[in-house]
Amino acid sequence: MLKTNHQEKGNRETKLFKFYDLSMAQVVQITATTERQARKSLGKSSLIFIARIRLYPVIERARNFGGYSHE
Repeated sequence: MLKTNHQEKGNRETKLFKFYDLSMAQVVQITATTERQARKSLGKSSLIFIARIRLYPVIERARNFGGYSHE
C-alpha cells in the first residue's frame, strides 16, 4: 500500500475542515487548503471550528493488490 499527499496548486495540501453551525445546529464539513478559505467558502458567520484533518488518498499498487503478486 502506497500513501501519497494530495497536492493542489501552489504546493498546498488539502485538508478537511469541520465546523459546528449554530444557526442550523449541525456539523458542516468542507475541504480547503486553509481554515480561512473554508470559512469563506461556507459564507456563514455562525461557525465554531471543530477539527482540521489532513487528507491522504490511498493508492493501491496493481501488482501487489491484496497480498497477491500479479506479474
